[in-house]
Amino acid sequence: MNEAAQRVRRYLTRRLIVNMSCGLPIGIGLTMIGIPHAALWAIFVVLLRFIPYLGIVIAACFPFALATAVDPGWTLLLWTISLFVVVELIVANFVEPSVYGSGAGL
Repeated sequence: MNEAAQRVRRYLTRRLIVNMSCGLPIGIGLTMIGIPHAALWAIFVVLLRFIPYLGIVIAACFPFALATAVDPGWTLLLWTISLFVVVELIVANFVEPSVYGSGAGL
């Protein structure tokens, strides 16, 4: 039982590292784009990415809605969508395999 708990702890630690590697660029990007309270949305990304598949979508809805409300045009919304798509693609295709692969000894 102790070994199972240790494996779960290691997995969750790696998951937190991956989530933080997604939340940090999202927070920096949202700040650069001009979305208010970017740090809050970055924390939401880190926490909600623990929910598989839907977490990032739920976390992205809040900044998307805020970008729509703040900017009278489509520019801010399109930049926000682009930021989330690019960061998620990089994290999902490069960071996650690297972190989980090193943990599995691959």
